[in-house]
Amino acid sequence: MSEVLFNTHDAVLLCTMLMCIIFALLLLQLPQPSKLHKVFIIGFCLASFAIPLDILINFGAGFHPWMVKHHLTLIYLFEFGAWLQAPMAYFLVRSQLDKNFQFKAIDYLLLLPLFLNTSHQLIAYHSLPLAIKESIQSTMDIMDLSITIFFVQTAREIFRLALALASITLLKKYTLTPESNLKPNQLTWLHVLAYGLCLYTSISLLNAIFLTAQVLTKYSLPVGYIGLFQNYICAVYFISLVSKLHSDAVQQCFLKPLQLSKGTTKSGFNFAHIQTLEPLMLNNKIYTNPELSLDDLAHSVGVSPRTLSGVINGHYGCSFFEFINGYRIQEAKRLLSESAHKSTSVLDIMYEAGFNSKATFNGMFKKTEGMTPSQYRKTMCMHQMAGFEARP
Repeated sequence: MSEVLFNTHDAVLLCTMLMCIIFALLLLQLPQPSKLHKVFIIGFCLASFAIPLDILINFGAGFHPWMVKHHLTLIYLFEFGAWLQAPMAYFLVRSQLDKNFQFKAIDYLLLLPLFLNTSHQLIAYHSLPLAIKESIQSTMDIMDLSITIFFVQTAREIFRLALALASITLLKKYTLTPESNLKPNQLTWLHVLAYGLCLYTSISLLNAIFLTAQVLTKYSLPVGYIGLFQNYICAVYFISLVSKLHSDAVQQCFLKPLQLSKGTTKSGFNFAHIQTLEPLMLNNKIYTNPELSLDDLAHSVGVSPRTLSGVINGHYGCSFFEFINGYRIQEAKRLLSESAHKSTSVLDIMYEAGFNSKATFNGMFKKTEGMTPSQYRKTMCMHQMAGFEARP
């Protein structure tokens, strides 16, 4: 009979590792504020991939004995992930919010624990002969380990939780800044990243405290169940990140119609059609006609509906419906944020922007901006008041 390496709990760890890879690929497809930002993406995803792999190697019911037998040198090799993940997440949030972010000397202090732990592992374990490593793994009992190890693990989780909370603080401060240039929907995945990491590290800290208490008191505590729960939470965390980031990537087509094309279009499209189409949208605001159809717009541009549909799909990367409603959403945002329309109802603004369905308007607005039109108006009002109060 073939050897069974993975059980159901191990499959959760494997799923988390897969989600880390997908998350990295999705994130790298989005426009990056800087090259340094890309480094933090890779660093965060690499660390997040290493954590479940390290757990699988050390605690997998079937996988751990197999690793001891076949790949003993890889044990403890991926422990760096737990020390690297939180600093990379913090730097990732900072570099996303601040396009001028520069890595300073003081920032290296956040990587010092990683360096110290890696150095200790190289000296205390990886430099040992294979025979001694095999002896350690075959006789090791968690209750016989030095209490110092558990105090270090607890300190590590406190460090990770502190950085997760620091990331949340950065996001809160940025959201309240009137000059913030990222839209709410562009911040949502960052909130999922920061708040999810905070939850995950809180459970990790609880488990570390229970482990320390168990070793000190010799009482049996539910550390195994907490550890399993932590693994499942981590899987849900990365599935949520991938889901949200994929949703944000799809929503980018709503922003494309507002970008004037200066160069040539993709092969096969006549740039003259774009030059005719965009003034109709930006200057004539033809999209404010709620009855506007593809045929109507094609007639105004002077092309066939099929040609116009091909231009919109190929050049802007979205459908006619998404193209028109992208402009309508932007117009609604402008009206909602202007003080001259402060007394205008949201329903009237909806009609003025070109929508004739409240459900469609609210649904698309929330999908694009991450909040309802009314919430958006309140947020913009708060920003304007904050900006006014900040003036000398």
